Amino acid sequence: MSIYEKGTALPKMSFAFIGKAPRPILGGVILILIIVMLYAFFTTFPYALTKAISFSFDKNPINPNEQVLLSVITTNTTGSTAENVAVRVTPVDSKSFSVDKPIQSIEVLDRSRKLTYLINPIGPVKPGEYEFIISTTINGNPFSEKAVLTVAEK
Repeated sequence: MSIYEKGTALPKMSFAFIGKAPRPILGGVILILIIVMLYAFFTTFPYALTKAISFSFDKNPINPNEQVLLSVITTNTTGSTAENVAVRVTPVDSKSFSVDKPIQSIEVLDRSRKLTYLINPIGPVKPGEYEFIISTTINGNPFSEKAVLTVAEK
């Protein structure tokens, strides 16, 4: 006789009671299990759905000769404190716009910091959409976002 024919020393378990439970109770148990699993996930990984870079313009669209403030919120999603984090904002079309202080440094980034950048038009800017690249590296992980500024017609 082989070991497979002997069976196991464990008592036989029957899960027949699951099929006998009323549907509303079974649905409630499944819903509670899903909620507990989601809570455990977000407790373990608090920045799972948080973006490292978020931004907003104080005004969008703008007029052709108008300055605009770009607010950038940098969030540390790596789980450990970061030091000397440089946040860079560069216009894709550098002949149309310039950024005052395009690189700003954050000495210690534990959670998040808000930085502001002044964006200036260079001469008369034509109506349209202009992209700005926001980039940073937090604890060796590179992050970047594209911000789109709209210039309206007069």
